Amino acid sequence: MALRLIRRHLKNCSHTSTRYRRCKCPIHVYGTLGGEKIRRALDQTSWDAATDLINAWTVSGEIGVSKVEAPNIRDAVAKFLADCDARHLGWETMRKHRAFLEGRLVKWCDTKGLTSLKQLNVDALRHFRQSWTDGPLYATKNLERLRSFLRFCNQAGWIRENPATAVKPPKVTHNPTLPFSREEMKRILAACDRYGC
Repeated sequence: MALRLIRRHLKNCSHTSTRYRRCKCPIHVYGTLGGEKIRRALDQTSWDAATDLINAWTVSGEIGVSKVEAPNIRDAVAKFLADCDARHLGWETMRKHRAFLEGRLVKWCDTKGLTSLKQLNVDALRHFRQSWTDGPLYATKNLERLRSFLRFCNQAGWIRENPATAVKPPKVTHNPTLPFSREEMKRILAACDRYGC
């Protein structure tokens, strides 16, 4: 059952209909939203104000939570980079975040016509990953950058969940570092004698 408004008339009110809108009796809400049941007073007497409040809850998907206005993808990237800068991340880390998010993600979104953070769903992110020409190790690092950005957006309340967590990283095969062969060790020792190491 969706959320429904009713008016609980006071004893001195001449009206009895729970849907009557013109008196000043308190308005209550009951129903369910997101699996959570509610039955309580809204501390409202204006039907329009109560309707706006309930609509905000419905949009956010949670009782008592009004939706936070989400920025577009470009602005969200700018806010994330400003936050990284405020955290005093290293110059190289900032360069890599900027190159990936502004240089690749924002440009890719522009070419695909994506502007809203909600459009960055799992399917879109998988298509974005397919456009990368990186090796497996660097692609894994870029996926971590993408997850970090979308986690920031999720914590800000702009998106309900981080879709990048469902995108699997590429398979990385590490080549083991083998010890030097007997022949290589002989050359190293000979070079030490020759150069006085």
